[in-house]
Amino acid sequence: LIPGPVGYQTFYNVLNVITSSEEKLFTAVDYVTGLLINDQFELLQRMLEDFSPDKITEKKLSKQLELSKNMLKHQYHEHVVKKGDNVCTHDISYALLPNRNDSSRNRSGRCNACLYPNYVCKELSSVVTESGKDGIDDALEAIKEAEHKMELYRGHRARVKNQQDAIDRILKDHENECLQRKDNKFTRAL
Repeated sequence: LIPGPVGYQTFYNVLNVITSSEEKLFTAVDYVTGLLINDQFELLQRMLEDFSPDKITEKKLSKQLELSKNMLKHQYHEHVVKKGDNVCTHDISYALLPNRNDSSRNRSGRCNACLYPNYVCKELSSVVTESGKDGIDDALEAIKEAEHKMELYRGHRARVKNQQDAIDRILKDHENECLQRKDNKFTRAL
């Protein structure tokens, strides 16, 4: 059974109920951000403090870790929507393709901002390796795992952005439909 037309006020009442759950959605997103980003960067920072040869190196890499975290949390969403530049970390439609090893997945473009967190992890790996301290293998494995979680976060942000765009399109279509029906009722009344 197809429901009848939805009135302008009813549409906005339904919209209000749906969007009032945003706080729960933000909590879920914050949980993912905490697990995949905040916890990882906290761990990387502790490793830096443990393995750094001096305060100058520690301060420099600490700043780079903070910039990397900021890029992923607050800037990556702008990169994932870029299109047409052949960069593997850009373009939602590319990011959401199945992971296949064929020529359709090959992209040679590079984005220094998107690669920056990986660069910082490599720098930290060098500091850990050169330290000569106990626990190097464990630390290197933890850095590798942190990089993997950053990649998972990028995929999560691509899916979230894709979902937000789809919801925005649906809401805009419904709003246009409601406005059109309201205009038709007004025209018929004249």
